[in-house]
Formats: sequence, C-alpha cells, structure tokens
Amino acid sequence: MSDVVFNKLKKIIDKILGIEDGRIVITPATRFDDLCMDNYEVMEIRVQIEIDFDISIPEEELVKFVTVNDMAAYLDKQLTR
Repeated sequence: MSDVVFNKLKKIIDKILGIEDGRIVITPATRFDDLCMDNYEVMEIRVQIEIDFDISIPEEELVKFVTVNDMAAYLDKQLTR
C-alpha cells in the first residue's frame, strides 16, 4: 500500500466522519467496525473515493474490507492496473 493512497483515503474518512480534529487516529490497522459508521457514512465514503480516485468499487468488494489497510490495498491494486 502506498502512503499517498493511505493518506488520501484517511483524509476522506476523517472528513466524512468529522474527525479531522485528531480525536480519533486512523491507522492502516483501524477496523471499520470500530469507527461505528452508519450506512449513509459508508456510502458517502464510497462515493468520495470513487470521485477522488476515479474508480468504481463494487458493493461485493466493499463489504470485504475489514481494515483501512484492506481498502487502501484494494485501491492501490486498482490504480496500478
């Protein structure tokens, strides 16, 4: 996983969840379950990722991501195709 992809993903998550103030620190090991996101926030993150990275994330892939690293690795792989 590249640092560029992770940092861009982190900024998206921070902004949508309103945690830009650093009270919650997102790391590659952060589990999405631990972020207590509702369905709307998950979809917002997905849409923003698709816009910012210019890729599409199928729903069947989206549900497979357990950690931020899982999603970043997927994005990395898609961007290097």
